[in-house]
Amino acid sequence: MFKVESYITPLLLNVVEKYVKNLKAEDTQVSLWGGDAVFSNLDLRTDVLEHELNLPLQFVNGHIHEMRIHVPWHKITSEPIVVTIDTMECVMRLPSKSDRTDVSDGSSEASLSKQRPSRQKKALEADEVPPGYIQTLVKKITNNISVVCNNLILKYVEDDIVLSINVRTVSSRSADHLWKPAFTDFAPPLLFLRKLVNFTDFTVCLDRRNASGKIESYQEPLLYRCSLELRCQQQFSGLHSPVADVTRVDVLCPQLEFSVTDVQVPMFLRLLELTRALLFGELTPDRAGRPADDPSGQGAGEEEATVPGASWVDWAWSAVPSPMSMLPLTWEDDDADDDARLAAHERVFHLSVHVRRADMVFKMSEPSRESAQRRARFTPYLRASATGAFVSSVLRGVQAVSAGWGVSYVSVRPCGGCTCGRHPAPDRPPEVSYFEMGQEGEAYMSGSLFADAQPEPVDTRRLYDIHWDTHMRERTEGWLLGRTAAAATDYLYVLDLPADYSGETVSELGDLEYSDLPERSMFRLVLGRSRLLVSSGSVHRFSHLLAAAGSATYPPYGRSQQPDRAGLATVTTFEGEGTRLQVRCQAIQWNEQQPMYPARLCRCVSQLARPPAALLYNCHVHTRCTTSRR
Repeated sequence: MFKVESYITPLLLNVVEKYVKNLKAEDTQVSLWGGDAVFSNLDLRTDVLEHELNLPLQFVNGHIHEMRIHVPWHKITSEPIVVTIDTMECVMRLPSKSDRTDVSDGSSEASLSKQRPSRQKKALEADEVPPGYIQTLVKKITNNISVVCNNLILKYVEDDIVLSINVRTVSSRSADHLWKPAFTDFAPPLLFLRKLVNFTDFTVCLDRRNASGKIESYQEPLLYRCSLELRCQQQFSGLHSPVADVTRVDVLCPQLEFSVTDVQVPMFLRLLELTRALLFGELTPDRAGRPADDPSGQGAGEEEATVPGASWVDWAWSAVPSPMSMLPLTWEDDDADDDARLAAHERVFHLSVHVRRADMVFKMSEPSRESAQRRARFTPYLRASATGAFVSSVLRGVQAVSAGWGVSYVSVRPCGGCTCGRHPAPDRPPEVSYFEMGQEGEAYMSGSLFADAQPEPVDTRRLYDIHWDTHMRERTEGWLLGRTAAAATDYLYVLDLPADYSGETVSELGDLEYSDLPERSMFRLVLGRSRLLVSSGSVHRFSHLLAAAGSATYPPYGRSQQPDRAGLATVTTFEGEGTRLQVRCQAIQWNEQQPMYPARLCRCVSQLARPPAALLYNCHVHTRCTTSRR
């Protein structure tokens, strides 16, 4: 006799035991049969988290104060299973050299933790395969599991930087095709799985600690109490397909309020550099760190040079969510649509982030007169605003990457008094703008999951056939500025694979520099109508900002030379109330052409006695800038 409890209970235990250390499976099973299970003071398996996320960061510790699992057995086919987590805290850092030498031990621990659910899987597979309606019912129940996390705390520590992320509530629920929370069915002909994730009161703090690890003066929050909404849509080719053919994740943030003090400016630039190093593959999980006792960053030798081909694309594919893979057992997928199914090297991952409005206020830090409080006094002097911004990236296996970002309107305005101290803050905010670009609009939201919903679901698998000629013909500079009038970028990469290439052949390619497969890439940056005003107030404010940026230096990620940030603070200032320079332009177009693999090209040319002129021309970087005015 087949019972739903015999499949749902092992599934929940499988997931919880995979990520939690101190768990008694016997007591948990009895509690789940009663409908509710409560766990307190749980320690997370940090090695499993590092393996699953595949980030170049090390989890120092992870702890859950309380976790509740509610299973509505009497309404299991119409109400979701709810997992509630109260207060989860994780601390992360870059791994040191000693941590990298112990990577084999950590891998063994992760493999042991993965063996626990595999034993449950083998035990379940030994039983008779349940009828089709039981399989469908189990899929339906697992796809509608809801997760609520109250008080999520994430901390990142590096050198003197302490980054804290606090989220009051994170909730994940199933949704219908109109993105309304619902208990959905997973049935043909179009198999969609939609998740609605909401972040409430998202706050980011950035402080500096001393040599003993304590924070002497707390700064204002870098980002204070914003809200985010995430919509994830996955399309599968069959009822029991473990991996989705198309995964799309769209994020919408109505408003971002940043506050950056002089102390936070160099630390904020350091975090941006960390993000850039992650995106361009300069940090990978097995070589992310540098010696903790080597502040100069020279401990990393040549063996830690950047691995060719390692980039954010690899990490993005490893982070693609797949709720189907959590099942402790797998059934045959006989109902898959073989004609529409995408091959493993053709699966699509689409990520988009949309921001309606973002404001960043730069503030001067002054010692507080109240000695009892460890807080400084902050005076704003510059405000940068942007409306209608988006970032989008489409990955189609290893064959194509299409990415870009854009901003509809950007402005930089003074606020408060001048940083020189000679001109106090006016009674009314000044109407002058140091910089303006573009105009506000709603076209940046076109094509997103937050635009007008389709009345009926449509097949999305064939909407991502990326072709070079079609892309260049449709996405012109006018089209880019029509979507975001201030600035727009467009990046395209296409790898031409022969028709006889299979998934196994693609996985064995490795470094594409010596594969002789045709590759093309292109990057465009288009700037719209803008206005720049240079005056004594703008020069004083930007000089102060550059001086704050060069007040602290950090060792670089994955590069042997330290950037000279001190030179950034060298700005010639001038006095005078009426001195100003105003520049206007209609559009700026910047074209740059360079070889994709310069090292291989230069070695090839150096071996030729008389290289062709076209080959010599392609050995150089060619840059062209075009401006137009009204």
